[in-house]
Amino acid sequence: MSRTSANTKKGKPKAAAPKRGVPLRFPVIAKAALGENLKKAGGDTAAAARNNVLALVKEAHSENLDQLKQALRQKPFKGRACANALSRSMDVIIQCLCSHAAAMFDAQDRRFADEITVMAVGGYGRHKLAPGSDIDLLFLLNDDPDEPASKFIEYILYLLWDMGLKVGHSTRSVQECIKQAKADMTIRTALLEARFIWGGKETAKRL
Repeated sequence: MSRTSANTKKGKPKAAAPKRGVPLRFPVIAKAALGENLKKAGGDTAAAARNNVLALVKEAHSENLDQLKQALRQKPFKGRACANALSRSMDVIIQCLCSHAAAMFDAQDRRFADEITVMAVGGYGRHKLAPGSDIDLLFLLNDDPDEPASKFIEYILYLLWDMGLKVGHSTRSVQECIKQAKADMTIRTALLEARFIWGGKETAKRL
């Protein structure tokens, strides 16, 4: 019996090793690098500083989308992995923006990271985010938002909108969420799938 026929009887030949240059993972925005860039995003005026922040996050998002498109062309049957990577990159953008905003809005007796919790809901909450999909966010608070908290939330939302993203959002206290969840099955389901992104983890646990 020839060596070739003997190998054939033993089973199927092993799959070929992946070609060089094919990424093993779908790329995610580097949180440390983006956060550091935002710290340096100054300006002569508040408007100029905001425009610099916007330019940085838009560039990071655009580059990440291009990388994900290229990776998906090389791995066309890995759409779920691509959606997961895009979701995690969006987490990074929101986390960095919130931390940057907190450094601006925090006062001596106030830390917004303790007061405001940002949660992902819907498909985004399930780590399934396709390009062009809505970014559904829940801003969770211990109490009803006062003016500084509202300004903090508006700062984040307007930056995301100015990036060209479709953002769905709600701002609720923990008690309000529980009350609405008891009355509406859709809200209850959405809250069950809610995922922590930034802020007070203890507040998220209360939900």
